[in-house]
Amino acid sequence: MVQNSQNKVKEKLTRTQKRIIKLSILFMIIYVMFGIDKIPSASMSNTLLINEIIFIKYYSYGITNPTFPFSDLKILPFLKAKLTKDKRPKRGDVLIIRRGQNRYIRRCIAIEGDFIMQKDKHVYLRPIDGDTYIFENFHRKKLIEIGGAIWVKDPFEDTYTGIWHDNEVRNDGTVDKALFDITPRQIEGNEYFVLSDNRDHFSDSRFWGNVKYNDIEGSISRIIFSIDDNYSIRWNRMFKTLSEIDELMLQEHNNSNKRKL
Repeated sequence: MVQNSQNKVKEKLTRTQKRIIKLSILFMIIYVMFGIDKIPSASMSNTLLINEIIFIKYYSYGITNPTFPFSDLKILPFLKAKLTKDKRPKRGDVLIIRRGQNRYIRRCIAIEGDFIMQKDKHVYLRPIDGDTYIFENFHRKKLIEIGGAIWVKDPFEDTYTGIWHDNEVRNDGTVDKALFDITPRQIEGNEYFVLSDNRDHFSDSRFWGNVKYNDIEGSISRIIFSIDDNYSIRWNRMFKTLSEIDELMLQEHNNSNKRKL
């Protein structure tokens, strides 16, 4: 009897240990693949608003070496690259970026091989794909010839209406000139040029330089909670993907223009 009781206890312990191991593995998979965070600043307004809660996909551009909870300490400190290297960012994607101990959310404007420059706050993009791609993917009114080559002026401002400029910020010598002008440059391999949607008040590739692929942690799956300064829930933004937010803002923008006519 005693032996049987001991065997039953061991069997129960074994089952419990297996469950704990399975739950631990499941937790680690979820922790590595997904996350929830809060928007801390207005760098991406009006696309993402301060204090909105977002659901993050850490596997969007390859799985990044994760950190311990509430820490910047890497779980695998010897590993400098991503755990997997899969899909690459596309122009227009909103990226979660790690720079040192800080995390940023910025929009990808140019990918490796592209040419980029800025003049008087206007961004000019020449995709590496060439003229045929440019004519097929961008409206003719946005195309301009500079130095014998076709460039796209402000390539995404019609598509992503959350991008905006502050007309009060002028090139009068009181702010960094990088807000207005950057010289033509080509994006190097495994690097990306990113900008804030709130163009005149936050730093981005105009100041830091390009973002390396290994520093891109993931993408935003959707907004899961949004509340304004008066503690009213923004129901029209709840559980929306960024594509749905873009469509919502474009519709509001078009309706606003109709009312002005």
